[in-house]
Amino acid sequence: MAAPSAPFSVSVPSSPDESTSASSSSTTHSSMSLDLSRRTKIAGTQPDQFQAIKEKLVTEVLKGHTGYLWLSDVAEDTFYQLKGDTSRSTRRLHCLYEFDEHKLRVRMPEKVHDSLAVQLGVLINDKLRSAGLLNIACVPNMSPTITLGTTAAEPDGCWGPINSEGFTVGIEVGNSQSSTELVRDARHWIEHAESSFQICIVVELSNNRNTITLSVWRQNDYASSGSRLRSRHISAINTDTVTITRRYPDPVVRFENPLSPTLASPVLEQSEIRLPIAAFTSYHPPPGVHVNFGDITCVSWDGVYADVEPRDINPYNLRPFANQNAVFGRRFRFASNGSLQPILSPPIPFHTLTLDFVPGLLASKSSASKDTYNPVAFVTCKFTKRLRAMPGKVTWSGADWVVPVFRLL
Repeated sequence: MAAPSAPFSVSVPSSPDESTSASSSSTTHSSMSLDLSRRTKIAGTQPDQFQAIKEKLVTEVLKGHTGYLWLSDVAEDTFYQLKGDTSRSTRRLHCLYEFDEHKLRVRMPEKVHDSLAVQLGVLINDKLRSAGLLNIACVPNMSPTITLGTTAAEPDGCWGPINSEGFTVGIEVGNSQSSTELVRDARHWIEHAESSFQICIVVELSNNRNTITLSVWRQNDYASSGSRLRSRHISAINTDTVTITRRYPDPVVRFENPLSPTLASPVLEQSEIRLPIAAFTSYHPPPGVHVNFGDITCVSWDGVYADVEPRDINPYNLRPFANQNAVFGRRFRFASNGSLQPILSPPIPFHTLTLDFVPGLLASKSSASKDTYNPVAFVTCKFTKRLRAMPGKVTWSGADWVVPVFRLL
């Protein structure tokens, strides 16, 4: 079958009669101008349809068009063929396909979309790695195609427990003009009956290129006990919002609580957005993996963005979130005998040491001190998996054992 020689064109019918006549060969098609608020109809056989969509998308990407484009009457094979295409012009496209209605939604992002998604993903991965959980209790995945019911979609990044096939935390990035679509995506990931998502982080890019907004969507009946059933409908709710506006020399950061707007002030110092570790690892980690269930700080404010100048090439650079002045600690809640006051740890790996004493050994002579050693203590670090043996005296007290333990570290 010959490929179409005419430029890609579509018709947008304004009435059912025009829709019926659109399939006629005598219908005159005009060249399409990108209108993100209207749904365009694609006609033709599957090979011609794929080639026409690909040519149009390449043209729109080269023109710098961004946002969402809806295409109707798209065959399922065309969707899979478009997803399998690896040309450099279309590899950054994110698609959503509705199998029952044969509708395709394409998002054509700028480079800043991918940059923000990657930087936010690296930031969260660093937090999980410092806790010893990345690729041990949870695994990341950037832009997988996930099918829920009759809809296939792609988040900009997601995480899930290592012992589960489902994902539990996702990221969606888009323009502020597409806020309706972003909210729809967040609700889709959380509210769908077949979904295992618990949290969706939405990032909106402003038109003035000096403002970004991060929103955290969670399950409305999110249970801290970990016993979560989808026997009834679960709704998504926006629980945290932070807006960062670049000013020189200092930016303006606004943390808001959508549930209690009256409690939000224009600028809150040392405010933060926290995500529960259990959302990444589940409450049933793999055997042998030690998890301190609490929160990781995703976004915090303590002089961040102060080192970013207006002439920065990337106006939405998330590097300042890794500023050493930012409060990037992990909150651990120890609830063995009830919920205690949260403890804010420093931004370093959390090491847990165990000491195992082996008494009753035969007396031996040390070549250095010529002292007699009877018991031996084995020091194990659960974070680094390091094992050390330390001889001691049977007459040593607890304080005597502590000194050589810290010398080993």
